[in-house]
Amino acid sequence: MTESTSSIKWTTQLKLAESTSTSLQGDKILLPPSALEQLLSAATVIVTDQDDSVTHSPWGGAGGGPMRILDRKQDLPHPLTFRLVSPGSGNVVYAGIRQFTADEGDVGISSFLRRTLVLKDSALEDQKLTVHLEELPKGTFVKLRPLEAGYDADWKPLLERYMRTNFTTLTKGVILDVPSGDGREYRFLVDELKPEGSQAVCIVDTDLEVDIEALSEDQARETVKLNTQKKQNGGVIEFGQSLQGQVAEDGYVDYTLSTWDRSKDMRIELSSEGEVDLLFSPLSSRQQNRPREQEHVIAAIEGSPRRITLRNTNVELEHAEQLYISVHGWEAASFTLKLDMAQQPEASTSAKSLAEPGSDETICKNCLQSIPKRTLPLHESFCYRNNILCQHCHQVFQKSSSTWTSHWHCPHDSSHGNTPLSQTKHNKLSHMAQICHGCTQSFPSILALAQHRTTTCPAKPILCQFCHLLVPQQGPDDPPLESAEVLLSGLTPHELTDGTRTTECHLCTKFIRLRDMQAHTRNHDLARKTQSTPLLCTNKNCSRITISDSLGLCKHCFAPLYASTTYDPDHKALKRRIERRYLTQFLTGCGQDWCRNEFCKTAREYFNLPAVGSKEGLAIVKDDVQKVGVANATVTTTNWEWRFCVHSETIQKRRTLGEMMAAQDDTYELGWWIAAFEATGSNSNDISKAKRWLTDWARRKDE
Repeated sequence: MTESTSSIKWTTQLKLAESTSTSLQGDKILLPPSALEQLLSAATVIVTDQDDSVTHSPWGGAGGGPMRILDRKQDLPHPLTFRLVSPGSGNVVYAGIRQFTADEGDVGISSFLRRTLVLKDSALEDQKLTVHLEELPKGTFVKLRPLEAGYDADWKPLLERYMRTNFTTLTKGVILDVPSGDGREYRFLVDELKPEGSQAVCIVDTDLEVDIEALSEDQARETVKLNTQKKQNGGVIEFGQSLQGQVAEDGYVDYTLSTWDRSKDMRIELSSEGEVDLLFSPLSSRQQNRPREQEHVIAAIEGSPRRITLRNTNVELEHAEQLYISVHGWEAASFTLKLDMAQQPEASTSAKSLAEPGSDETICKNCLQSIPKRTLPLHESFCYRNNILCQHCHQVFQKSSSTWTSHWHCPHDSSHGNTPLSQTKHNKLSHMAQICHGCTQSFPSILALAQHRTTTCPAKPILCQFCHLLVPQQGPDDPPLESAEVLLSGLTPHELTDGTRTTECHLCTKFIRLRDMQAHTRNHDLARKTQSTPLLCTNKNCSRITISDSLGLCKHCFAPLYASTTYDPDHKALKRRIERRYLTQFLTGCGQDWCRNEFCKTAREYFNLPAVGSKEGLAIVKDDVQKVGVANATVTTTNWEWRFCVHSETIQKRRTLGEMMAAQDDTYELGWWIAAFEATGSNSNDISKAKRWLTDWARRKDE
């Protein structure tokens, strides 16, 4: 019998859909439902029973036997990858499937595939694509070449996130347009793929090495030059430090504060003669990006110097691991950045001094300065000729100065400035409509966009606490941010969805949802803190835990004293059995070589102690025996210390080890140490398991 297991072959020609869904990104396509049915039908293996030799048919006669065909379903390759061919241009590109929801006879493709295949938007009804099912090898290496110089050094997480979300395949020679989130796009040429000789590879479920290499040496030098200009200086800043630096036009200088006193208020101060802005964002699981013009938590864009005051009660600092501080230049400028403790604001005395001039002084109505009354006519003659008062902000300027010529006031708000650049900056930041490139929402200004991108934008990157990946906080299949479930959980929509996966609790071995694990472990911790210390067997040689007994003995130690057929309301028979057991130990011994019970003849011989007779033995145990049968006598009210021999060396050693550890480590009661050794089976050679058990289950003395 032979078996044909050639790869599944499937080809069709479909008309290009007139409208492409905006949800299609990267190399994703939409196929009609009939395509899935055809793929499942094509997934068969033909098994033949045919031999070249002459055979005898069961129907009689010699010759070739009939072919026996067995249909057996073959699994479709995962993921499904397709080769798209444009009959008109002959261009070829590979793609992955998004859904089988297109109209019958149509194929929906992304804008990336449309550009790669060089398809025109006009005459869509005449454009068709040939779609071939083709299984691709798993990619191991890809070399990308940037098409422009000066890419930011943070390309790697951006590129990884974009490819993981939007691509199933990579085709050699295509150009990737990677949005940076601030309106710009990074363009990369796919120059080389491995395995060797591959024209396309699959990048799903594989370890893909990515290498970025400049197109030419000139581009590499230009990139280094531009990055140096944009990111010169910067680095780590410490509390109380003052640093000088330079920022290029439309460039950023980034600083990082790693340690600070969280109990004190902090002030960040930026001084510069040029037009620069001070931007701030904390680094946390919910804020991952450095502050930029279109994405920052706090900004100081007006005033001289620029100041940001951070109170120790600021909610943005609650989970901050580091603080990101950036200086943005609207022009090339030098600056001084200072970080110190915030001071209480001092009351201004300028208004008071202006309102109360001296007895021989008066206020000039043009420059608002205090002038001696005797020189006022001379001053006014000069002042009105050379100075001018702005009626809006009450600033005084020289009439012939360029500052007055460039002085401006915003007709929409109270902002004002003295340079054309400051007016351009204000209009761009406050009055120019913006579109978020992560969710396509529109905003009236960059400042509103920055608040959106650090709060409610679905594309805001977060570090998921469950999958530990840098992902958008809300995916296409996640619940909305304003839903009650998201708000009550305190999680992001992605974490709420990703947290539905289950994992085994290391304490109780139950399978718990990831998002419920924190509350589940907290319940374990509350239960641990509320439980009482385990009761030890009152036999000083035993390390077992007892529940409840009038003598405080465990069931193993009490068994030799138990008599089910004796009516003994006054416990006289029990007392005799206790005395008889002690006398047996004193006079005969237990015969165990490892016994270390001082109330046993065998152990006393080991310790070279004198033998004990009947009279002496009864006197030794008299006090404990008399307590038996006393009304309301319990383990907690009676300090029993029985000295019976045990039948296991491990039990005896465990008691000794527990007493030793309780004496060395005062964190836990002796009962918890014994319970830990009994639960884990630990011995003196390995007590790490017992310590881990105590951490998980035992209540500390200070709790």
